[in-house]
Amino acid sequence: MKKVRLYVFLPIMALLPFFSDGLKADEKMMPMSQQEIEMFEKSLKNKGESTFSMESQFVQEKNLEMLNRKMVSKGIFRYMKENKIAFLYDSPLKYHMIINGSRLKIVNNGKVQTIDLKNNPMMKEMKGLIEASFLGKLSGMDSSYKITYFQNENKIFVFVIPSNKGVSDMIRKISVTFDKVTLDILQLQLDEGAKSSTIYYFTQPKFNTIKSDESFRIL
Repeated sequence: MKKVRLYVFLPIMALLPFFSDGLKADEKMMPMSQQEIEMFEKSLKNKGESTFSMESQFVQEKNLEMLNRKMVSKGIFRYMKENKIAFLYDSPLKYHMIINGSRLKIVNNGKVQTIDLKNNPMMKEMKGLIEASFLGKLSGMDSSYKITYFQNENKIFVFVIPSNKGVSDMIRKISVTFDKVTLDILQLQLDEGAKSSTIYYFTQPKFNTIKSDESFRIL
């Protein structure tokens, strides 16, 4: 079991010039009022109800404190309502990470491994947050999370801190950055327990263009 868990985490660990809170040095923000939060969540929910699929380019940057360097990879991100998420890496190596329901499939160098998400708490939490963001259900996340909302002129920042120790030992904070006008997800960051961080930057989004669930198939 230890070997399987290590295999799952290595691609994320080995595959971000930002501070640990995911904001650039000149990124100023202010807390949102309760009324602003409610308006944001209502708009996000409306967007989620009309979004059945989404595809975008992504760049993943990984900051490893122990190595003191940044590692960058690129690929295509796909989401399909509900419970289907795919990170299809094409640089610097071919690597697929696919979530369908409660299962995770890793395709690395032609080798396929399928794992129950309960054995990968980091991916389970990220899956839940991505779904809540796309479906407009951030406020519906349970009490084991502390959620705060901030904004600046162009963006909305949502910070999610797990209170469950089993999760917080691995993920200290999850940050989601939204475009304030379109409500598109611009950035997703995971601050990990070992003071490392992974940031995903999403660009060129296309909505409701995926017609088949072939990309998410787990046999």
